[in-house]
Amino acid sequence: MNFKIVKGYWNAIKEQTNKHQGKPTDYEMIALSEELAEALRKAYRYDKLKTKKAIHKLIREA
Repeated sequence: MNFKIVKGYWNAIKEQTNKHQGKPTDYEMIALSEELAEALRKAYRYDKLKTKKAIHKLIREA
């Protein structure tokens, strides 16, 4: 699983939440970030540095 797949996953989740009620609640965002973090950890085989860099890249692009 590479970064593009993870980013696609992130965008799909964001669209789903936006359709749901316009703006996601804090609880939904926490759940989203936990799901995303787990997906990134798996994608980078639990390499902490690569996972951290990917998260920062997503934050910058958001």
